[in-house]
Amino acid sequence: MYQELRGEKTNTPWYKLFFHNVARPWARFTLWIDLWNILPTKSRLARFGIATDGKCNFCRSEESQEHMFFACSFTGEIWQKILNWIGFNRVPYGWNSEKEWAVVETSKKGWKRPILKAAIAETIYAIWTLRNAIIFKDQSMEEDIQHKTKTNVAIRCSVIPKLSNHVNLEELSIR
Repeated sequence: MYQELRGEKTNTPWYKLFFHNVARPWARFTLWIDLWNILPTKSRLARFGIATDGKCNFCRSEESQEHMFFACSFTGEIWQKILNWIGFNRVPYGWNSEKEWAVVETSKKGWKRPILKAAIAETIYAIWTLRNAIIFKDQSMEEDIQHKTKTNVAIRCSVIPKLSNHVNLEELSIR
């Protein structure tokens, strides 16, 4: 009866990227909103009739979800450095292609996968909070997102027994 009332179960292709992620709750929440494509970016707000300048605060291109996290020159460089830190040599293309890659990559086994999941969530959260601080608090882009992300990922992973041997908190390195 329960199955009948609940209806047909649809799995999202990215559920392994989100669930069992050791990132902080706010970072996971931002990732969840991003995975559903409902973050209130300037292009999305414009579709609802809310007036914005429509420009990315990092590179002045059109701000869309596809652009903001990985296709933007500023955030793409951050993403590439975070991936290199974990041990993935990859050039980012855009959120949709990165999401597909991340879903495949985090479905694999190995100790790097939980670190990658946390890094994705923490990077997206750091970029989103910096973007909002620039818009609402007139903050500059001087904040070191890479160091902040590495610190949060390293701290979160260091308390997981099977990951703690692979993370060096003093040097913020992955072994």
